[in-house]
Amino acid sequence: DSLITILNTTTVDSQKVKLYGDISWEFMSSDINQSLLYAEKELELAVKINSEKDIAQAESDIGSIYNRKGDFANALTHYNKALTIRQKLQQPNKIAGIYSNIATVLMRQNKQKEALEINFKTLKIFEELKDEYKEALVLGNIGNLYFNLKQNKEANIYFVKALSLAKKTNNKTCEANVCVNIADIKYEAKDYSATEYYYNQALLIYNANNDLFSSAAVYNNLGNVFAKKNDFKKALLNYDLGLKNRILLEDSFGIGQSHLQIGEFYLNQNKFSEAINHFKIAEKIYIKQNALIKLESVYKFLAESYENNGNNTETIKYYKFYGAVKDSIYVKEVSNQLVEMNTKYETEKKEQQNVILSTQNKLSTETIKEQKIISYFIITALLLLAGLAFFIYKGLKNQRYANRMISLQKQQVETKNHIIEEKQKEIVDSINYAKRIQYALLAHKDFVNKFLPNNFILFKPKDIVSGDFYWATEHNNKFYLAVCDCTGHGVPGAFMSLLNIGFLSEAIKEKDIEEPGEIFNYVRKRLINSISSDEQKDGMDGILLCLDKITKKMTYTASNNEPILISNNEIIELAKDKMPVGKGEKSDSFITYTVNANEGDTLYLYTDGYADQFGGPKGKKLKYKVLNELLLKNISKPMSIQAEILNQEFENWRGNLEQVDDVCVIGIKI
Repeated sequence: DSLITILNTTTVDSQKVKLYGDISWEFMSSDINQSLLYAEKELELAVKINSEKDIAQAESDIGSIYNRKGDFANALTHYNKALTIRQKLQQPNKIAGIYSNIATVLMRQNKQKEALEINFKTLKIFEELKDEYKEALVLGNIGNLYFNLKQNKEANIYFVKALSLAKKTNNKTCEANVCVNIADIKYEAKDYSATEYYYNQALLIYNANNDLFSSAAVYNNLGNVFAKKNDFKKALLNYDLGLKNRILLEDSFGIGQSHLQIGEFYLNQNKFSEAINHFKIAEKIYIKQNALIKLESVYKFLAESYENNGNNTETIKYYKFYGAVKDSIYVKEVSNQLVEMNTKYETEKKEQQNVILSTQNKLSTETIKEQKIISYFIITALLLLAGLAFFIYKGLKNQRYANRMISLQKQQVETKNHIIEEKQKEIVDSINYAKRIQYALLAHKDFVNKFLPNNFILFKPKDIVSGDFYWATEHNNKFYLAVCDCTGHGVPGAFMSLLNIGFLSEAIKEKDIEEPGEIFNYVRKRLINSISSDEQKDGMDGILLCLDKITKKMTYTASNNEPILISNNEIIELAKDKMPVGKGEKSDSFITYTVNANEGDTLYLYTDGYADQFGGPKGKKLKYKVLNELLLKNISKPMSIQAEILNQEFENWRGNLEQVDDVCVIGIKI
């Protein structure tokens, strides 16, 4: 709040850029969409003032947001843009920070080798800069990577180093992260009491910092602990807390992890249908992100679930998927490479610190060494060639199998897609034909102009056909205009609109009912007798306006939606009956009201679609007050211009969000 207050008062662009970044960072762990909004403003202003360091910072911030959301491709794109600028500006501290972020993305993608290479590169820079605060973070990341590879001894070495530096520099976040890492090791040792203790220590720090991202992971891990302790109620409670945090942050990778863990929980409880539902959600996420190690677990658990559920077809399918993915992951090979890199890093570090040893008897010693090296080299080369030949053979075999599977699946998908496309085309063609029928029944603009010459009609169906409708007719020297909103939208709403138009026409043309209130009473009765039941309460809300062509008297009835009269620059909400035209809690008779208006006043009839549209900077509803103020603001403009302004304001408010309902607004100059 303080940062936003300062932002609203400062006029210096360089200060604004930094404030946008700071605000974005504050939101990153609690409101990811707000965080992205401010980061994009940060980048836009940085580009405007042509500040390279601010552009780099903005790109890095946006990369971190996409990393949190699990959108790794976008995260790496923005991180690399920031890295290019930092390298150009020769800023080693910033370069190391970006390296660390990129390593985090690679770790979440299960690219251990690449992640470790960058982590060691990052660690070297921070050691040279003597930045112990950030050095602690990188040590924790390296330890975490070794832990993921089941090398707990190496992991513990780095965790101890990280914890020592975190406490020394008062780095609370790092301290919490290391507590989580220690808890993970305790969990593998089946010391569940100690595990719970360390997780709760970390949770205290994360919650104090409102860090939803990190606390989500801890809640999930606590769920595992309570499951092991057979406290199933607490286990599900913690799983649910973790999933809710990840949904709030739109962390797709984390959401997949939550569903994987919940699925495994239900699998262990022999609740196979529930387990399958969660595993299928995780499968979709991990396929999209190409997270092979996670997919290996998902496919294994799905195969087990279907096997226990008695579905042999799905069991065989997922065991095949599991085998194909498992064979493509050479965890042991990668693990050995990581150990080798760690040794190389430590060796290089010691070589830089030691002085060259004495050169006595150098010639004879070097000769012996060279002979040994040559022997070792030949043996190592032969072993490597043998190993390489084995992996090439196995890889080609797996690749052939995978290619056959992919080819078969591709053919099946293409066939299904073709069928779906044909069916979709048939459905869309049918709906478009239905649209022509519906539009033929709506009030024709020329017919409305004949009785109300100064008007506009704004009609925006959510889908191709609409549950909203505007309809007009003439009978016994009276002109009727209805603006109504039926239950539902799209095809179901369109059916309801056709039914209600038929009942309105029947009441006026066949039954000679003249009073608007009585017409709505008749339509309600017909709806209840035709389609309503205790479970089904379909109907409509709306306004029926009646203009007596001889006396010029204007009457109306209103169901839930009130007409708006603007007179002398004042908004007047006319009376309405708070009940639907259909089955509802109230069944009183609809009242026929009189419109007391002067020449030059403007009457507006509308449904709820415009006011209920979500949008704006916070994604909230527009609301009736804003709509009415917009009508008042443009009251002096011609009716056609008012319609254009209403449409443009609606689209601006909606932005990239989906239209939530049908929209119908009619303006009438009296």
